[in-house]
Amino acid sequence: MASVAKRSNGRRELFFMGADGLRKCIRLGVVNSKQAESFRAKLEALIQGKRTGTVPDDEVLQWVGRLDDRIHARLASFALVAPREKMEPLPLGEFFAGYIASLTVKPSTRGVYDRVANHLIAVFGPDKCIADITIKATKRNKERQNAQNHRNKPQRGRSQNRGRTP
Repeated sequence: MASVAKRSNGRRELFFMGADGLRKCIRLGVVNSKQAESFRAKLEALIQGKRTGTVPDDEVLQWVGRLDDRIHARLASFALVAPREKMEPLPLGEFFAGYIASLTVKPSTRGVYDRVANHLIAVFGPDKCIADITIKATKRNKERQNAQNHRNKPQRGRSQNRGRTP
C-alpha cells in the first residue's frame, strides 16, 4: 500500500495511493530506515482505517496526536486525519475564573486555588495570555521576588556565642 523511497541526498519519501486513486507523497526528510518503516506502518493503518471506515488502534491514534503540526497538516490535506483546531489563547483571569468555577473541591482547597490564582493574576496581569507565560518569565519573576524579600528582610548582626570560650 505504501512504500518508502530513499533519495540521492539521503532524504526519504513515503508514497501511497490516496482516496482519489492518485499517488501521493509525504517527504519525511533525513530519517533512518527504521523510523521511515515505522511511519509507513502507521500510515498504512490510517489508510486502511479510512478505506474500511474503522478506527485505527490506540497506538496509531497516540502517534497521530504526537505528530508535529506540519506533518499532521500534510496528513489532513490527504483526508487521513481531521485537521487540528486552532485554540484561542485564554487570558489568565478568564482561565482561572472558569477553571476554579468548574472544580468540585472542599472550600479550603478552593481557597488555596483562589490565592494562587490571585497571586498569578497580580504578577502577570489578568489580560496576559497563558501561552505567553514562559519559564523564563516565571524565573525572572521569582528572582525579582527574592530580591524584594531580601531587601525587606531585617538584617541581623552576627550572633555572638558567649557560652563558649576559644
